[in-house]
Amino acid sequence: MSRQSPSRDKNGLNFQEQLFVKSYIANNGNGEEAARVAGYSGDCSKRARQLLARERVWRKIQQYARAVLSPLEVKAERSLRELTYTAFADPRQLFHTDNSLLKPSLWPEAIARAISSFEFNREGEITKIRLNSKLGALQLLGMYLGMWQGAGDSRSTDRLDELVAALRKSADDPEEEEKKVSVQ
Repeated sequence: MSRQSPSRDKNGLNFQEQLFVKSYIANNGNGEEAARVAGYSGDCSKRARQLLARERVWRKIQQYARAVLSPLEVKAERSLRELTYTAFADPRQLFHTDNSLLKPSLWPEAIARAISSFEFNREGEITKIRLNSKLGALQLLGMYLGMWQGAGDSRSTDRLDELVAALRKSADDPEEEEKKVSVQ
């Protein structure tokens, strides 16, 4: 059984590498600054690339990132759910039938999550509501689902033509039951 060097931690990182890892996390992934804070001299950008290429250093950074993100439930499923809230948000859900604004505590979850900000007047009434970008969310979802593949020419499959045709058909016949476009 090999003994660990007293100058290294259980992950095999020396003191300076440990400082680099902690500084890298604290500086939001700024390797050059992390190398400088950890006490490396010379070309800190080059040193950061070298440190990040070391498996033990990168593994420790990933462990820290997981430890930070895990309690926050940062997962692909949650990100997709949040995107769908924005992509399919219906602002009409913010209002009563008499067109008066609902109190924020009564906003449906899906529409509340699609709101990026709101402003109040001096009386404490909401005067402006900003929604997240619906187009941006639809584009991201479309990319995730592979709907925007193709170059728009005959050499490749272009799902956009199929989607546009389906939208035109539904616009021409509003009484027709909503049809779903299959996504491959």
